[in-house]
Amino acid sequence: MPVRYAVLMTADSLRADHLSCYGYEKGTTPNIDAFGARGTVMENAFCQGSNTLYSFPAILGGFYPLAIDRWLSGHVGSPIISGHLPMVAESFKAGGFATGGFHSNPHISRYFGYARGFDTFWDSISTYARWDDKFYGTAIKRRGNGGRGKGTLSRRLRKAIETRPRLFRMAIGLRDRVRPLPLPYAPADRIHSKALEFLDSADGPAYLWLHYMDTHFPYNATPADLEEFSGRRMSRARIDHLNRLMLHRWIRPNDVRDVVDLYDASIWALDRRVGRFLDELDGRGILSDGITAFTADHGDCFYDHGVIRHPATNFHDVQIHVPLVCRGFGDVDPSALVGLIDLGPTMLARCGLDVPADLMGRPLPHDREEVYTEVRFRDSMRLCVRTRRWKYIWEPGSGEEELYDLREDPSEERDVAAERRDVAGVMRDALDLHRRTVEERALAMRIRKAGLAPEVAGAQRDGRP
Repeated sequence: MPVRYAVLMTADSLRADHLSCYGYEKGTTPNIDAFGARGTVMENAFCQGSNTLYSFPAILGGFYPLAIDRWLSGHVGSPIISGHLPMVAESFKAGGFATGGFHSNPHISRYFGYARGFDTFWDSISTYARWDDKFYGTAIKRRGNGGRGKGTLSRRLRKAIETRPRLFRMAIGLRDRVRPLPLPYAPADRIHSKALEFLDSADGPAYLWLHYMDTHFPYNATPADLEEFSGRRMSRARIDHLNRLMLHRWIRPNDVRDVVDLYDASIWALDRRVGRFLDELDGRGILSDGITAFTADHGDCFYDHGVIRHPATNFHDVQIHVPLVCRGFGDVDPSALVGLIDLGPTMLARCGLDVPADLMGRPLPHDREEVYTEVRFRDSMRLCVRTRRWKYIWEPGSGEEELYDLREDPSEERDVAAERRDVAGVMRDALDLHRRTVEERALAMRIRKAGLAPEVAGAQRDGRP
């Protein structure tokens, strides 16, 4: 029987192996664990891009990042989603659902096209388009004076400091004492209050998306949160200092324990707020008459494989394996291989709505045998295909490749591409086919949006080029 509500909660930079329902030794997520106990904890969910820019096209749009025009043509930077690409919210709206989106991440703001299909869209940054124009638009061209002019001295001073580790750390420490680090995003409680206002005003079925930045640096745990969670005491100045070091990727090995504790305390603090929100949904009957999912766009790294934060080209599981805790998904196998690109189609299907053919994911339950993760950067791309046993990473331009046997080497420490040429060859062919399929489907959507599909089809039937 179709359900009336679809609620999607996404957390930024939240790696699956730091949730207690995924086996983490610390009790970071008691409320999400309880939610999963009444639903399903999907064990093998993976994102289609390893940072926000590359992950959200699949989550909210239902298409792979390589389908985006800007990246197809080799440009870098944050893309504006083209009108011919599908957005899940548009399908819900067309199906008679009220649609609301609430978040605080500038890279998925209205400016980049993520408001399409939402009746109510709040991104907490009303002036972001003007700010973004400064960095992505005409203001860059206006400043084309070879780097001379206002601000040059401060930029040179900053560069000189950052190339000297001891001087840099002294400067950061001084700044911590002079000006506390501001929180650059809206915390979960504010997101929740906006979302509940939307739900209470909705007349009929509703699709709701919320995105949390609380687990993205600067980590939003207070000294009280940290002490209550772990028993450790840490000053506000120390917390600000660690967050600034994360921002500039200057974390030293002896800082890692403190940073991980701060990260875990931020997860625990978010879990407490999510628990209260789930209670509100339950009180409104939404959990019993809806499909609800909690997931993340990607993970975060603390020198795992030598990586800090979440670079777009890192495809190790610590970054692309994400939590997916859900309720209302029906009879699904918790061990099934799932891509976040499957979320939109699954929610639409469970709500009794048609799944558009242009969506590149598949409704659960399905028999998916592999998941894909990808990034386009400069004049090249990096692609990954993961099965239950194998992970293969390939850069078509340079030919560089990596292969990991996840059954024998779950931590991905040993590249066996040279030893298993047979497996690497098959996986490379699969990635090449995937790339061409995505690009061809994206091109077909653009042609059809322009009203040229009948002409193209006629040319093919007539044998014309």
